[in-house]
Amino acid sequence: MPRRDAAADLLGGLLPGAVVVRRCARCGSTAHGRPLVVGGRHVVSVSYTDRWVVAAVAPSSFATALGVDAVTVTSAPVGVDRVLAAGADHRGWARVEAALKADGRGLAVAPAHVTIENEPDGFIARVGTAVFHGWDAPAPDGVVVSLAVRLSSRR
Repeated sequence: MPRRDAAADLLGGLLPGAVVVRRCARCGSTAHGRPLVVGGRHVVSVSYTDRWVVAAVAPSSFATALGVDAVTVTSAPVGVDRVLAAGADHRGWARVEAALKADGRGLAVAPAHVTIENEPDGFIARVGTAVFHGWDAPAPDGVVVSLAVRLSSRR
C-alpha cells in the first residue's frame, strides 16, 4: 500500500468521520504537504520510515500544533553530525524533526537552530522563540519515535 494511503487509513481510524487534507506550506499544493484536519478540532502529524507509517493525533484543546518523527536506527547516524551538535544520534534527530514539524516550517528552518533540553518526563524543544513540549514514544525494534507539541492555552 502506498505510504500516503496507509497514513490516510491510520488517521481515518483515529478520527472517524474527520476530513483530513494535505497542504504544502511552500507551494500551497494539496497533492502533498502536512496533513490538516478540516474544522480544527484536532491536530495531526505523520512520519514515515522505510517500513513504517506513524501517525499522531491530539485534540486542539490540548495542543495547537503537533509533530511526530520516526527514524530507522542505523549503525551510524549518517549526516546528523553535519547539522546537529557533535554527538547527536538518531533520537536527537527525531526530536529535532518533530519540533520542526510542529513549528510548521519543517526543514525550511536549519535543524541546528533547534535546541533540545531534557526534562524528567520528556524534553523541551525551542525553535526561535517557539517552545514545544516533547516525548519519546514506544516504537518497533530498530526505530525511534519522538513527538512535539505546542500546548494550547485552553488546557
